[in-house]
Amino acid sequence: MIVSFAEHLEVDHGEWSSYWERFQSAHTLSELVWHGLQLGLLFARIVVESEIHARANQPTEWPNCGECGRRCRSKGQVSRQMKTLIGEIQWTRRVGRCPGHCKMSQCCPSDIALGVRPHQRVGDGLQRLGCLLCIMLPYNMAAWLLGQWSGLSVSQSSLFHWVQEMGASAMEQLEQQVRSYIKQGELAPESLGESLAQLSLAISADGVMVPFRPMPHSPKGKTQWREVKVGLFTRLGHRVTRTGKQLSQLLHRRVVAHLGPIDAFGEKMRWQAARQSIQSAPECIWLSDGGKGFWGLFHRWFEPLNVIGILDFYHAAGHLWKAASTLFDGRTTEAKAWFQRWRHLLRHGGHQRVLSQLTHLINTDHLCSASELEALIQVQTYLQTHHEHIRYARFDQQGHPLGSGMIESTCKWLIQQRFKGVGMRWSEEGFNHLLHLRVFWVNQRFDALFPTVTWTEQLPSPKL
Repeated sequence: MIVSFAEHLEVDHGEWSSYWERFQSAHTLSELVWHGLQLGLLFARIVVESEIHARANQPTEWPNCGECGRRCRSKGQVSRQMKTLIGEIQWTRRVGRCPGHCKMSQCCPSDIALGVRPHQRVGDGLQRLGCLLCIMLPYNMAAWLLGQWSGLSVSQSSLFHWVQEMGASAMEQLEQQVRSYIKQGELAPESLGESLAQLSLAISADGVMVPFRPMPHSPKGKTQWREVKVGLFTRLGHRVTRTGKQLSQLLHRRVVAHLGPIDAFGEKMRWQAARQSIQSAPECIWLSDGGKGFWGLFHRWFEPLNVIGILDFYHAAGHLWKAASTLFDGRTTEAKAWFQRWRHLLRHGGHQRVLSQLTHLINTDHLCSASELEALIQVQTYLQTHHEHIRYARFDQQGHPLGSGMIESTCKWLIQQRFKGVGMRWSEEGFNHLLHLRVFWVNQRFDALFPTVTWTEQLPSPKL
């Protein structure tokens, strides 16, 4: 049936026979699958080219010239080719032009009807898949995998230019939306289901260092390490294991990432908070380590909204170890005993006792040297500054997480896994464009960058 249908379409019998013979001579299942895939792609190209050819032969309604108003006339058939997900397709269509030879009057109604842009050589579906691969993999691996699927030779530089083009579009779109929100103070929140809207909203922020080139367009020079600020918004759900144990689960994750000043990062965090309906959430928590810039954002923008601030417990415990190792040699049993006692008190509601004991030690004469006393004062001041954020027993009773593992994990899979590979160094432009594509993908906004691609990666199963 397939062979007869191919004959009906009047295809190149030599190419078709070659693919068909390979398929029939296959022995193992893997060979059948591979050659069947190649045969299917060839069949898809045949069907698409046949349909385009049929449409191109239909009567053409020529538009009027934009300059002189005269109706354009046909200048004959012109061939065109394009790289697509199913390989390179070729077809011919009528091209028209103003009889007065006005500049820029050449037109092709057939291309317009197909949604093909002038001088476009790559289909949007192939470009979308290429960008998706680059989000996950280095450019050389992405080019190889894309070639494995389509049979086309796509260079690393082509993939790089696709990412720059779409990444710039994502950056511009995001910046416009953030500026509009900062100016007007309102936006349409992201749609949430009823079950998600009833869950607590958790916000967290942290920074991660990324290697950059010191000079644009040149690999020379010493690596410069710059901080990328990352924010996470997620709904706190729960799941039950097979043993009946209840565990926390992060649902509806949305991320913010910014290379640059903390104020610009704060604007993006405010915008994302509004999109995630922060004011209508039943409860909202902020969870972060002790970075002053991030807590400055909390006090300025989120604390007035009655967001509960929680200092990462393990970060606070690290400061207690600093105090214990200041008083005693960190390798001694006594230092470890003091640390374990303070850590237990901090975890189980005794934070005030810890602060009192630190104050007592600071006020005890001749207990330690001037440098050791300064270190103790720094720890005591730090915990006193965060005294409202270290009430871990109460937070635990309320079901709130105590550690910032959620944002540390986000920094790892969002930034480190893609941008900190062996030998990687980035230009600011190249990094920002790829970062924004990656953020759009995580936030389920990637498909909006390709409006002409009406299908997505979430295709229904053929069995449904």
